[in-house]
Amino acid sequence: MDSLNKFESSLEESYFPYRIDKLHGQNNFTTSIKQIALSACILSDCYASGGFQGRFLNKNQRGIYVFHFVKQGELEIIDGTRTVGVQAGELVLFSDAHLVQTRQLGPARALALNIPAATFSLSSESLEKNLHTPISYRSGVGAILFALLNSVAEQQESIVESSGTILDRSIIDFTTSLLFENTTGGPRAASSVDRHYARILDCIHKHLDKRDLTIDFVAAWLAMSRSYLCMILSTQGKRFERIVMELRLERSRSMLCDQIGLSMADIAERVGFASASHFSRSFSQAFGMPPIVFRKRFLN
Repeated sequence: MDSLNKFESSLEESYFPYRIDKLHGQNNFTTSIKQIALSACILSDCYASGGFQGRFLNKNQRGIYVFHFVKQGELEIIDGTRTVGVQAGELVLFSDAHLVQTRQLGPARALALNIPAATFSLSSESLEKNLHTPISYRSGVGAILFALLNSVAEQQESIVESSGTILDRSIIDFTTSLLFENTTGGPRAASSVDRHYARILDCIHKHLDKRDLTIDFVAAWLAMSRSYLCMILSTQGKRFERIVMELRLERSRSMLCDQIGLSMADIAERVGFASASHFSRSFSQAFGMPPIVFRKRFLN
């Protein structure tokens, strides 16, 4: 069962807390999960030599979405009474707010893209419409996005922090366009609200190291009234303080993985936490473990 326990532990970093209920051919069961943390996103290249059945366990509703690109094999998603099949050449969107069962049918390989919901310039309703529904990535925006992710996975050793931030924004833009097209059936024509929301997120990203990052500061920086900024956030179902916290936590998680020379205090300062203890408490509440434990598990 050691390989099974190791696989479950690795899946927690790629998806959400996960429990495997049954394993087929466990004596020959081998796995491989390689990960790269960009800025807000985490990309994982996952392989398992046998089929298994599992279920997501997280109920914290942190606002994390995972795009699961099936490269080889087949996956079944059991969402209540509905069973959906996802084959090679298709992707499916998961949310940590929904508890679903999955069943892998034999050997399979997939790319898992972990993105915080706060980075999307789409409403929560649009995101929900795309959950647990197979989407082809063989053509159009999906093909471009998959090619980009595949290249990132293959070149992960040579990607530096500055490039990771640029790639991060490109990946989020492509995923947003893909979901919009899948929802509306046509190319994305961003509304004024969408564009302003994207500008708000970009401003927050640029000033995450500012401890007293307030909604008034962002409004002034963007030459936007406070009331209009609040209205934009409300159309997206977002709260300013929640967005800032989610982005700080996601950036700190990336730094824990790809900047191992930084101490907890260094990371806390760089992402705008008032102290290392505040950072540790917030991280533990969001991810279920202290940041120092998260780093050790990642390195091991």
